[in-house]
Amino acid sequence: MDLPGADATHEGSPVLSLPEVRLTGEQIDLLREHGEVRPTVAGEVLFAEGDRGYDFIVILAGQVAIVDHQAGTERELASGGPGEFLAELNLLTGERLFTTAVVTEPGAVLAVPVTPGCPVTARRGWSTWTPAITSPLAA
Repeated sequence: MDLPGADATHEGSPVLSLPEVRLTGEQIDLLREHGEVRPTVAGEVLFAEGDRGYDFIVILAGQVAIVDHQAGTERELASGGPGEFLAELNLLTGERLFTTAVVTEPGAVLAVPVTPGCPVTARRGWSTWTPAITSPLAA
């Protein structure tokens, strides 16, 4: 089966070419006003499948993998590094998560709580990059 954007397979499943979405320093500074910098260690789970809520995560240093578990097997769907953010559309809809974020290289993240009426979503500049949350990474 051919899927648009699929460029390879991993264990029989298509691997999608994901757009690289990096936040600017200005965008990270805006988020920093409302978040907390947290050190990370390899193997740390930042959010997990089935969770209802979690923070908007910006990777400041290190690497994070996005995985899911299908038929008892862990599959890596994507990975991200400094300047990239982790979010599923569920962050905005309140549905349970479909993926898990696991730190693969130690570093630091900026965790920004997202709640109804969150001041970050109302601030200037947010609308210029939130459409990326609906990218294939969020699927």
